[in-house]
Formats: sequence, structure tokens, C-alpha cells
Amino acid sequence: YDDDFRYLECNWVDFSFDRANKGIEGLTYVHRHGEDYVLGMCEGNKCKGGKAGRKPGGGRIQLFQKGEGQWDHVGTLKLPKAVQFQDYACLNVDGNRIAVVSQMSSALWVGELREEAWDFVDEGTVYHFPRDEHDEIVYCNVEGVAWTAPNQVVVVSDRRKPGEQPDRCCEKDQSIHLFNIPEPDSKP
Repeated sequence: YDDDFRYLECNWVDFSFDRANKGIEGLTYVHRHGEDYVLGMCEGNKCKGGKAGRKPGGGRIQLFQKGEGQWDHVGTLKLPKAVQFQDYACLNVDGNRIAVVSQMSSALWVGELREEAWDFVDEGTVYHFPRDEHDEIVYCNVEGVAWTAPNQVVVVSDRRKPGEQPDRCCEKDQSIHLFNIPEPDSKP
């Protein structure tokens, strides 16, 4: 689609997953070094479903470059070991800044891409969304993230899963949240 949301074209993404309904959970488009790319955040760790996909420490971003009639898989970015999320819900790139959110871990990772390569500058920083007075998760259904300013992200939440999630999850569900990212020298 163009800037006015007029349809331009569609193309397949050249990548397979080990099971249905556990695949790419978030996509972001990046124009870099004169080329078009799509970055796809795998929902499960190491792009796996089931129990194997919930083992923290295997976040993967699939890198696709625009090809002839499809997006060609050209690489995989491994999130730094400091990112110990149980799942991944979305990612967003603005310049060299990258943000990744996890629904189950109720957390945000902020990192920086190297200018010259598809790699990360360092471990980045993990931020946990605010908890309640008992240190329990209240941002239970974080589903999307986007940069709004150099030090601010907008996060959206899905609906609470009745019967599966506690009532405390209702307060922040189906809503939009703005978060300021602390300066690098301040404590998260």
C-alpha cells in the first residue's frame, strides 16, 4: 500500500514454520542501503511452537529482502542473550532503533542495529511494564509497539482472555499506552 493506503502489490514471504498458528507475530518494513526489507518477529523462541518455543532466550527475527514476486529470506537476527522473553508479540524499527515486546513476559526490549550490518550494537535494555502493588503483571496482553519519538513508544493491548487470565488483566486490556524510555545513563 502507498502512503494514501492505495493497494500496490502483494508478495509471498519465503519461510516455513514447524506448526500452524505459531509463526511471525509482528512485521516491520525497513528501507536500508537502497534496498527494501521486511523483518518478521517469530512468536516462539527459536521460531518454534509449543513447549520448545516458550523456553526463554531464543528470540529470532527473520530478515526478508524484496525479490521477484516474493520476499526472499536472507538471514536471521538472534536477539541478545539478555532478552529472556517467553514469547514475542511485535517489533518496530525506526532508523537504527529497534523495539520488541513480549506479551507473556510483559516486557519491552530496546536495542540498536549496527549501521553497516544486520546485527545489534550491544545487549540493549529490557524494561518490564509496570506491575501492581503485589508485583504481579497487569499489562497482560501487550500485542503491538511503535516508536513515536526517539525516547517514546506506543504500545497496544489485546483483550483479556476470560477464564484463562486473572481479573487484574482487565484494567489494561484493549487499550493504548504511551511509555517514555529512560535515558541510557538512568536506571531502567
